[in-house]
Amino acid sequence: METGFVGFIILAVLIVWFALTLWGAHHLKKYRAEKAKQQRARAIEAEMRQDIADRAVQKKVAAKILRESGQKP
Repeated sequence: METGFVGFIILAVLIVWFALTLWGAHHLKKYRAEKAKQQRARAIEAEMRQDIADRAVQKKVAAKILRESGQKP
């Protein structure tokens, strides 16, 4: 009887450990996916800001060239 009870306790502990492991892996996967999604969004936003800055510089350079050549920008 004593051996059966100890075996039952060990089995219960293993089941709980396995369930917690699966739960943790699932939430870790969701966390990593969310972090990757945020990182992609930040990269896209940075690229958009860089494009806007590049266009502003191009406009300034074009205006300067036109002024130097005597034309109106």
